[in-house]
Amino acid sequence: MVNEIRSQPAKGAFLLYQGLVTTFVRLPWWILSSAAPAARPRRSWTFKQALLRKGIHLAQDEFVRVKGFNFISDAEHPITGPDVKLSWADPVPEALLTPQIQEWMRITKVSTARIPGYWIDGAGHGSTPAGAPPSKGERVLYHFHGGGYVRMSAAPHDLAGKIIDGIMEHAPSIIRTFNLEYRLASAPPDESANAFPAALLDAIAGYVYLVRDVGFAPEDIILSGDSAGGNLALALARYLVENAGLDGLPAVPRSLLLLSPWVDLTGSHDKQAIADGLFESDYLSLPGTAVRQYSLDAFLGPLGHDGSLSRYISPASVDGRAEPVSFRGFPRTFVSGGSGESFAPSIRLLVKRMREDIGDECTYVEAPDAVHDFLAFPFWEPERTNTLKAIGSWIAEL
Repeated sequence: MVNEIRSQPAKGAFLLYQGLVTTFVRLPWWILSSAAPAARPRRSWTFKQALLRKGIHLAQDEFVRVKGFNFISDAEHPITGPDVKLSWADPVPEALLTPQIQEWMRITKVSTARIPGYWIDGAGHGSTPAGAPPSKGERVLYHFHGGGYVRMSAAPHDLAGKIIDGIMEHAPSIIRTFNLEYRLASAPPDESANAFPAALLDAIAGYVYLVRDVGFAPEDIILSGDSAGGNLALALARYLVENAGLDGLPAVPRSLLLLSPWVDLTGSHDKQAIADGLFESDYLSLPGTAVRQYSLDAFLGPLGHDGSLSRYISPASVDGRAEPVSFRGFPRTFVSGGSGESFAPSIRLLVKRMREDIGDECTYVEAPDAVHDFLAFPFWEPERTNTLKAIGSWIAEL
């Protein structure tokens, strides 16, 4: 169970046990079982990639049982310091909330909130103050981190920071990124909190902040998200597209960047992913495991499985009960994924559906044999650099 080990000395004993078993039992077996390319989940993988995939998978399934393991920051506890550029977005004005989102808020007992975010600078631009007005024609990356809506953070040195650094390295026209610390959802054994649409409310607040307070034009904002953050970026884009013209709501951004996005919370592609052996090559947890179920329970909250059928939550579902999906009016979009990740079938369907509505405005780059969110792992080469170069070229065409 996620977060079941909550206090000392149990936390220390569990981590010590896992450390000893991993060092003296698991690691030797991993080394032996990964030595030959034919024994690896994908023959193209290096020994290091095969070994680290096993380690990440273990962390996904075991270490999340420890409450607070690898905690860095969240919306209520942002990090501060001389090298941290932190800004706050005011709660979404009520006038920008549609009847539909207000109904979701009523059901899940969610309210608007003041939300922090971190400014991350590109190389050579560290002197830019947090929230400084943009220079003429400046573009900004507005990013949402992954973590199943229940873990990870927007802190500059967390995994999303590695993705952002890589994008800005290969897209020099982007000199800074605003990485939103949206509220994380939780479920028992923790207190249930921040179910959908909490993160969407926060994403709207951050977008309004960038346009109204900082002064970026919508056409100069690139919405970006990895994994669950890609789901959130899609939901924000949909909210802006479907409610265009609502008095006070900023216009639709020019571009949308989706990195290994989580686009089917109904689980309708799981059988295909299992049949294709993708859960053997990916590190994400299998359907039905405690880790995956915790994310679904926390994010959907009182909406339950029926909530996952929403076009805002599962735009690539093949469940016959899912809401119809349209991408007409969506911004120019770049999607990346790995052919070795368990989300591959749903990502491919997302791209197909987007291209039916926006045609060549949707670009898709699939990295051969790459795992989920491979852009966060500097050791996943050459696929990582090749994809980042493609993103850089796509941004340069704006």
